[in-house]
Amino acid sequence: MLKVRPQRTLAELLHTSFAMCLAYGWGCLAVVVALQLVPMVAFAFWTGPVTDPTQLPTGGEALVINLIEIGMNLAQEALLTSLFARGLSGRLTSFSVIFSDLRLLIGRLLACKVVAAGWGFLFGCLLVVPGLIYVVRRSLVVPVIMSEQVSGLAPLDRSRDLVERAGPDCAWRIFAVLAGTYCADLVVGSLVGAFVFVVVTPDFRWAFIVRSVVTLGFIPMRIACLTLIYWDVRDHGQPESV
Repeated sequence: MLKVRPQRTLAELLHTSFAMCLAYGWGCLAVVVALQLVPMVAFAFWTGPVTDPTQLPTGGEALVINLIEIGMNLAQEALLTSLFARGLSGRLTSFSVIFSDLRLLIGRLLACKVVAAGWGFLFGCLLVVPGLIYVVRRSLVVPVIMSEQVSGLAPLDRSRDLVERAGPDCAWRIFAVLAGTYCADLVVGSLVGAFVFVVVTPDFRWAFIVRSVVTLGFIPMRIACLTLIYWDVRDHGQPESV
């Protein structure tokens, strides 16, 4: 069981999270490949060569694809969070166990994510700063759901309370993790995808596939950081649900 350190610095947070990703490397790789890379490759070969942006899916087809991708990302986040949370607490960890966690809690995850996304979008449209504050304070909702006996939409309030109680340093660490990993994912993935499209093959399918492969590491790293922050700031007297 990892020692709790509420005042963990950003450098320590990144170092420990990276170590967690290495410790559960095969599990991280299997989850990410199964829920991100395989569907993307299957879709790419189903659509056929795409050499012009006008050939990309639009309308209803694009909406269905985006909804499937959102669902896959949510399942991926939940499975990796369960994997890391169980590892931190020294509980039994296996693929059957973390998939059982997901099956039991998927409804709660969907409800909380939809509500959080809706309010975050609304606040973001009105004013950028309140939107960012809302997102940061609700960033621990998945670790809360996967680790505690909190029903309904209560995980949203629980995440907010944990971040507020931990103070501004915790909020800034969460913001740094989210901004850093998403920006790195976007910049590195876009550059590599553009290189493949321009230099290797003028086919958008391969650009998307290579971009996904290159940025696979950012996903487990972001989730490991958030799970570790939750582990540091939570009340360890709170009963666990799984």
